[in-house]
Amino acid sequence: MVAAGSESESHTALYDAVVIGAGPAGLSCALNLVRAHARVLLVDANRPRHAATLQSHGFLTRDGVAPAQLRQQGREEVLAYPTASYVMGAVTAVTPATGTVIDSSAGTPPEPAAALGFAVTVAPVRGSGDPQIYHARRIVIATGIQERLPDITNLRAYYGTALHSCVVCDGYEKTGQPVVLLPHPQCSEQQLDVVQQLLRRFSPEVLVVRDAVEIVGERAQMQGVRRSAGEVLPVTQGFVLPLTTVQAPYLAQFGVPAACPQGLAAWGVDQPAELSNIGIPGIYAVGEALTGEPQQLVVAAGSGAALVPELLLSLS
Repeated sequence: MVAAGSESESHTALYDAVVIGAGPAGLSCALNLVRAHARVLLVDANRPRHAATLQSHGFLTRDGVAPAQLRQQGREEVLAYPTASYVMGAVTAVTPATGTVIDSSAGTPPEPAAALGFAVTVAPVRGSGDPQIYHARRIVIATGIQERLPDITNLRAYYGTALHSCVVCDGYEKTGQPVVLLPHPQCSEQQLDVVQQLLRRFSPEVLVVRDAVEIVGERAQMQGVRRSAGEVLPVTQGFVLPLTTVQAPYLAQFGVPAACPQGLAAWGVDQPAELSNIGIPGIYAVGEALTGEPQQLVVAAGSGAALVPELLLSLS
């Protein structure tokens, strides 16, 4: 947390891009940018959605890898390039740049920052300290989505082990066994139907429970689901269907709502592709932040890489 009334320190170096979020989408985008000699600042608050997950699946050559290990290795690969920088922190504001910014690598005189893009305010997430301000020509939002789980006692204790949210990612490990499906009360019938169809490829018995009040278990082993009437269903694994939203309060300057349930692409107006994919010239989104929907790691990484040619052309 940043104390009220604290001063912000402004850095005068100008980056080609600030990538907000160091998951698969942000790391893939940053890696391909620095390989094209772009100056990139990667900013991450280290609060991944899959923090409780022990293994991730479906990523070619990395099947079964721990998500934390994947992120760490990705950061190391990005930072091996001389034009890459990294800071751990939470972005609190993105605004049009004002004043002057020095492009130190180009050795040119200071230019009006308003012509150069954006100022990004980053607050520390560990300990105390003042917020820092960085400048960049382009912004890439790769923060993913936030999940709102059903209000069920002990659910989080088993989320990422016995209970998961991605059927394609984690269905294989539950093959041939009964599974419970716990939807958030506000999830649509269409969402529920799609997940049930996918689950039937893996399980002969899918139990949809809308009135679950508690996950019952002992130590690390899930043993059942207690319903509102007190009945306990003897099931040891399953899936959760959460609500999802993209949180981007730092874009308030541009009229973007703090929460975008359908992703940043749904909020933005149609614009030529070379300007932006969310309707704000110079600001882009990739992965789950763009769509507002959960994605496999490999899909999110592909989204980050696919944006790079457009970004490089816009910087030329």
